[in-house]
Amino acid sequence: MPPPYLSVVMPTYNRADLLPEILESYLVQRDVSAEIVVVDDQSTDTTVALLEQYADQGVRCVTNTRRKGVATARDVGVEQARGEVIVVADSDDPSYPTRLRLIQDHFQGHPDTDVFYTNFDLWFFETGEVRPRFFQPFNRELLTIVNFIPNASSAYRRASFKRLTDGYDPQFEIGEDYDLWLTFAERGAIFRADPSSQVRVRMHAQSVRSLQRDRHKGFLTLNRVKHHLPLTPSVKRLKELAEPEVAAFFTSPEKSDLWFGPPAAPQDLTGTNDR
Repeated sequence: MPPPYLSVVMPTYNRADLLPEILESYLVQRDVSAEIVVVDDQSTDTTVALLEQYADQGVRCVTNTRRKGVATARDVGVEQARGEVIVVADSDDPSYPTRLRLIQDHFQGHPDTDVFYTNFDLWFFETGEVRPRFFQPFNRELLTIVNFIPNASSAYRRASFKRLTDGYDPQFEIGEDYDLWLTFAERGAIFRADPSSQVRVRMHAQSVRSLQRDRHKGFLTLNRVKHHLPLTPSVKRLKELAEPEVAAFFTSPEKSDLWFGPPAAPQDLTGTNDR
């Protein structure tokens, strides 16, 4: 049997309650050539047993021998993937039924694309509210100021990942995607995007987006140091480069200090994250 064209790579940790919904949202997309590679980062719940039930449906489970964190889990998934294109996925965010077809059609129709991303919808689980996240076409300079590329709805060629990057950096417990996009951009990758929402991102109390907010700034500082970026970028330049909605988001009261406030101290870079 020929290898699949797409590999959905999904790290997970203690998501047995959510995984069936997420897996099914991809498995129903039967009109594409795809596999799902789930990397279990030493879950202590029934995740592994649950994944065994999907083994005959194109889902492969890779279990880390010890807890290694999200960056290494993503790296392990890419190493195990057989597809030409890596579809980034999180184990608590369902896909819309058009996502894989859109990705496959794009990469097949644009052989020079290295990275492709779409918009996504924010899903406030407790209230049921769903609303589109802001969208921004690619701009290399803007990427050095803020990370506007939505990891949860991104994809990239596996060959480009191997050729242009050194893989995911394991020191990033948060922001491993920003590090990857900056590396791709620095090495001349071609980014393309589609404004449609293709993923529904669950905003809930256990989300890494909520739990790790206090430590996000430390890893953002680490990214800027690694990539030789200004520790306090220009808000003025952001507003010159970004779409109005994007500029408004990153300068909002909730986000302004994270992206434009004083950089975090190195001692803030401790701990372990959940996905």
